[in-house]
Amino acid sequence: MTRTQRIRLTCPSCGAEVDHTAVMSTTTYGQDTDFRPLSAGIPPRAVTMSSCHRCGFTGSEDDFPGSLSPTVAAQIAGMERPDDAAGRWAAAALIAHWRGRPDEDVGFRYLNAAWCVLDDGGDLPRERGYRRKAIEHFERHLRSDVVAGRAELTYLVGELYRRVGETSPAHEWFDRAVALAGGDPSLGWLAQLARQQKTAPQDRRQ
Repeated sequence: MTRTQRIRLTCPSCGAEVDHTAVMSTTTYGQDTDFRPLSAGIPPRAVTMSSCHRCGFTGSEDDFPGSLSPTVAAQIAGMERPDDAAGRWAAAALIAHWRGRPDEDVGFRYLNAAWCVLDDGGDLPRERGYRRKAIEHFERHLRSDVVAGRAELTYLVGELYRRVGETSPAHEWFDRAVALAGGDPSLGWLAQLARQQKTAPQDRRQ
């Protein structure tokens, strides 16, 4: 189960007090092939992001300390206010991008937005839109010189392409993941998973 606690945060944009649900503990029982954690009870991602009722700033508990530049504050003021968990993750991704956060972080926020859509029963066009945004930022991140977990992220890009219905690029990224895993015994599971998703894909990891 997921245990939470209500706390108060100070908005870094306008200074208003924001009610936030902090996750104290959670229980998972597996994951999907795009690494979506499966939680017993409310998924933590459903409450990870909070929005300021006054200005619309949206982020995780770690995003609230500090202050924003006037430019970012003005961009936030022009945003549409999110009204569900998926929208809050997408808004938080956009704000993180404006704040110059790493593309990997931005990409995972969009991916969490897609997962929230699934949690709420699914809306395929919306889910795929968020996955495409995640792909965009993950690919940009992978073009940098030093990337921790490059093989895992390469696999994930392939899986996201598969889930948005683009088979050819999915296969290309799966092949890259297998090559990157190479003979590393610790990455044997990843090479096997990439081969499976290329030839006999499944949505749930076995």
